Amino acid sequence: MLNNETKWIKYIFQVELSKNQKTYNIFKRAFFLSSYIIWFKITVFSLVLQCLKLNWIMVSLAENAYCQKKLNFRGKSGKFIFATFTN
Repeated sequence: MLNNETKWIKYIFQVELSKNQKTYNIFKRAFFLSSYIIWFKITVFSLVLQCLKLNWIMVSLAENAYCQKKLNFRGKSGKFIFATFTN
């Protein structure tokens, strides 16, 4: 009788441990998935910011080149003066 009870107790503990292991695996997968999603969002956001920054730099350079060509400013050293104008 005692041997049968210990078998049941071992079986119950094994079932509980396997349930806990499954729950742990689910939480582990969810954590890693959410961390990858957060990493992906940060990466995409930083790439978008870099593209916007690069676009702003290119627009500024084009604006400066247009102003230099249109107004033909020259400094004392003979180099073009970078000038931007706003409306």
